[in-house]
Amino acid sequence: MNFPLPVEYRRFLPRFYRLASVSVLSNLMVPLAGLCDTAFLGHLEDIRYLAGVILGSILFDYLYRVLKFIRSGTNTITAEAVGREDEEGILLAILRSGLIALIIAFTILILQYPIEKIGFTILSGSPEIEVSGIDYFSARIWGAPAVLLNFVFIGWFLGREMKAANFFLIFCR
Repeated sequence: MNFPLPVEYRRFLPRFYRLASVSVLSNLMVPLAGLCDTAFLGHLEDIRYLAGVILGSILFDYLYRVLKFIRSGTNTITAEAVGREDEEGILLAILRSGLIALIIAFTILILQYPIEKIGFTILSGSPEIEVSGIDYFSARIWGAPAVLLNFVFIGWFLGREMKAANFFLIFCR
């Protein structure tokens, strides 16, 4: 069955697919960072480093998945301001979201020890594996402000339908 689409949908669907593809790529980047670390450490002789990185990557995947609302919220606020043609609102969207992202990121940095203890208690590996996982966690946690600001920028550029800038941000992680 071939149903003809109204004209407004024919113009909307290509824009939707372009933005959806950028959004999907953006969602894949945090797990891919852990996968790259895993591939690199898979060449070492001692397997505990690899297992520790996997535990740490799982912890970061969940931590950043919970915080994806920053990207979605920035996207929504920016798209509304673009629809109203409110230049000040567009600028305020990135500034407010960036401030919220930095506050959350510094809260994560302040609470990194409890997050580490709770996370590795839940994931529970052997003591040797947890030691290497904690080392990985302790190094990668300092990237939280950059990751959360990246969420803000991706949401802001998606809200403005600036796909080229998003591809740059996604692949510079």
